[in-house]
Amino acid sequence: MDHFFWVYSNFHLLQLTIFILCLCLEALNQTFYQQRKWLAGFLLGLALCFKITPIVFLPYLLYKLQWRSFIGSIGTIGFAILIPSVFLGWSSNLELWNNWIEALTIENPDWAIFDMNNRKNHGIAAWLSTLFIADIQDNVVSLTHRRYLVDLGHEKVKYLIYLIRTGLVILTLYFLKANKLSSEPLKLFWEWSYLFLVIPLFFPQQRLYNFILLLPAFSYLILFQVQRFKTTPINWKTILFSITILLFNLELLLGIFRKYLWYHKSTTYGTIVLLIVLALRAPRQNNLDTK
Repeated sequence: MDHFFWVYSNFHLLQLTIFILCLCLEALNQTFYQQRKWLAGFLLGLALCFKITPIVFLPYLLYKLQWRSFIGSIGTIGFAILIPSVFLGWSSNLELWNNWIEALTIENPDWAIFDMNNRKNHGIAAWLSTLFIADIQDNVVSLTHRRYLVDLGHEKVKYLIYLIRTGLVILTLYFLKANKLSSEPLKLFWEWSYLFLVIPLFFPQQRLYNFILLLPAFSYLILFQVQRFKTTPINWKTILFSITILLFNLELLLGIFRKYLWYHKSTTYGTIVLLIVLALRAPRQNNLDTK
């Protein structure tokens, strides 16, 4: 019953996340394949108007030297920021944007940025807070048993979160290690899959519906597995991917333990394993005959 109400109350947010995913994918398609750069910029900018997390694709476009798509995105965002002034007035519009920025950066920074309230959130920050802070509260489920490994305190956990997030940024260089002007479809899809996957891990305040952004990574790995099955049916990487699928389906298989899975952030564990598998399944030489 709790799961039913969760699905019902979050369905519109799930729809919005799917819409954002489609906008970003189409923006990338228009940029690299259809060569409609201004349209691509508009679509990505529109996605950013709904949610800030697709901002990871702006430095990606710069890295790929896709200037028109980048400028189009910035222009769309600028237009979206200014257009409410026509109806609300410049002062009212500016006040609303200032309130939004303050809510992100000033008000309750530990809770908002580091997910130290935990609650319904998942991702790296919420996961690390759960593991290394003793007094983290969770008002989503009524469980109270110990789930932290050792109490490091808030300050140390902040630095740990910064460290892991920095590691994710550095890992981006691994996924972009090939020629930055490369337009090889499989290589591009591998890069995009990582950028989508890193969003729910990197950003704070990530709810379960945000993990729909993992779909490109699953699609890439399933395609990879189907092709590889012809020559190498089963190896340890295949087993690791199977474990990933199992982790993401625990709620379906063991629904009676759903509150325990939420409490212990099983989705974040699954995403971390998925990231490892994705990193190990790098494309090479225009095909799926990889390491």
